[in-house]
Amino acid sequence: MNILKKKIKYKKKNKILRFVNQTNYADNFGYQWNIFRKTQIDNLKFNVSKTRLLEQTKWKKKNFNNKTITLEAGSGAGRFTQAYLSQFPGKLISIDLSNAVESNKKNNIDYFNRKRLFIFQADISKMPFKNNIFDNTFCFGVLQHTPQIKKTLMELIKKTKKGGSIVVDFYPYNGFWTKISAKYLLRPIAKRIPKKHLLNLIKKISPFFYRTHLVLNYLNLNVLTRFLPICDPRTIPRAIKGKQRLEWIILDTFDMYTAYYDQPQKITNVSQFFLDNKCIVEFAGYVNYHHGISAVVRAKKL
Repeated sequence: MNILKKKIKYKKKNKILRFVNQTNYADNFGYQWNIFRKTQIDNLKFNVSKTRLLEQTKWKKKNFNNKTITLEAGSGAGRFTQAYLSQFPGKLISIDLSNAVESNKKNNIDYFNRKRLFIFQADISKMPFKNNIFDNTFCFGVLQHTPQIKKTLMELIKKTKKGGSIVVDFYPYNGFWTKISAKYLLRPIAKRIPKKHLLNLIKKISPFFYRTHLVLNYLNLNVLTRFLPICDPRTIPRAIKGKQRLEWIILDTFDMYTAYYDQPQKITNVSQFFLDNKCIVEFAGYVNYHHGISAVVRAKKL
């Protein structure tokens, strides 16, 4: 596969090509995904990631073959990497800015060794690949964490072939109320706490505030839950139960306080960007699936 730009410099470590400095604004993601490597990976009890991938993309297996090359822009620990490779033929090029690439490789080592999965540590807004090279592209849980949303979207469009599908999801912006919550009010303080200490603090407070959330919901006082210092447990897929549910809450709470960039987007703005850059928008709105709801835009490059 000849997908890299010519004369581009990189380092190689653990059989992964690295195009960025090991220290960057995504360090917190690398930290969390190497601790919570298995937390969000599908298993025999639930298929949360597979369901979300299928419902958000609406891709059909019959449209893929062994020559299909798909780009995953932002992998984390590889939950959607696994979901894609277990359901579709062909090859997957998966990138992440952080050293979460190590967890992705461990979680999907069989696909990596069989050369169906190729992992790169690279910047999503400045990818080392040629233009018009990927048959399909997806970017889940990442867009809002990049410094320049439009630049990131433009890269996704450039790297995708004409006629190719591009699917993104992101935090939706629903007016000023979106940022009136503990997440945004406490982040300036939380970001100053060393990662290890912050994680330990979150582990201690999460069980109590999870129970508080359940009580407030029972009393129909949902408006107050946005001010609790943990993530909203209602965003955790319903299939996740017991100790694993609490682990998801701890992970998502750490994530919400430590992300360097957090930029919710209006669905109409993301949709319009695709339209302005020679794409057809096939869907722009909320996707409801068995395990949750996501703001999604699906486009096809002309």
